[in-house]
Amino acid sequence: MNKIFTLIFFVITFCSFCQDKFEEGHIVKSNGDTLKVYLRNDGFDKNFNLISFVNERGQPIEKLTCNSVQSFWLQEQNRLFLTKSITYNLYSKEIRSGESLIRETLRDTIFCEVLFKDASIVLYSIYDKYNQQRFFIENEDSMEELIYYSYILIKEEKRYQLVNKAYINQLKGILKPCKEIDFSNLDYDKRSFLKLFEAYSRCNSDKVEISIKKEKPTGHLSVGGGAIAFFSEDQFGKSLSGGLQVRFPGHSYNRYIMAQIQRVWNFPNNNGHFSDGYLVSFLVGGYFGNRNIRPYLHGGIATGKTNETVIIPILTAGVSYKKKIHLETTLLIWYSLRYSF
Repeated sequence: MNKIFTLIFFVITFCSFCQDKFEEGHIVKSNGDTLKVYLRNDGFDKNFNLISFVNERGQPIEKLTCNSVQSFWLQEQNRLFLTKSITYNLYSKEIRSGESLIRETLRDTIFCEVLFKDASIVLYSIYDKYNQQRFFIENEDSMEELIYYSYILIKEEKRYQLVNKAYINQLKGILKPCKEIDFSNLDYDKRSFLKLFEAYSRCNSDKVEISIKKEKPTGHLSVGGGAIAFFSEDQFGKSLSGGLQVRFPGHSYNRYIMAQIQRVWNFPNNNGHFSDGYLVSFLVGGYFGNRNIRPYLHGGIATGKTNETVIIPILTAGVSYKKKIHLETTLLIWYSLRYSF
């Protein structure tokens, strides 16, 4: 019964933390005031002109429209959004010869994400009213859309699939010629544009700022201790551990691998006896969410020797604070507190 209640507690805790979408950041209001807040991540990869936030955790949620905000920044994801007034066209998917391609011209004030910025050029990503991703470039106080669209032309009862890739010639005209820049296989997507502007920054003497950084795996040492409780045998053991964790880049899901060595006392063996010994664990898992306090889950195997060689499957659930302090349970019989550097 104790195991069931413990499992329910961890499941509820895990789910509650996963549902929390607040992320630390700051807002610059139209009057220049800067607010340090926790922004609610309602999904920023869409057309939006409203942000929700709290000044401190547990306080009521406040909202601001883009008309009263200059910019906002998400710390964990390192994403910057500016308020911009833009104009763009919606194109027909199919036309007859002689008909206009432009179905509607829209003017909108929305939050635009900064993908690249240097002294003279800014590249933005936006989503239109149908949540289709578009890209704009700002150069010397003018802002224009990078044009790309496809359509079907009906001419003399024949249908032709046509694509307009005007964005390639637009970028050739805006970016200074450079041997490192290759426009031949440039796709209309965020990844391709970031690679292009990285090449542009390498052949430019100006210092540049790229809002989306290339993150690399990081290594972290960890130490910990815990208690092993065997309810059916009324036995308790203890452990001390040390290990190395390698974390891979991620925002809402941060993967990692970990190797850990543990000194255990009063550990159960297959023959029903308890003895002291060592265990080595190899684990794969991940942190969930974007907040300081976040749940994590990992699994793998442990092998070692007490008074006999053992191989044990491992499944651990826990909660961490800033991915440093970890409170966890393994198979609901092993409770540990671990610290990562």
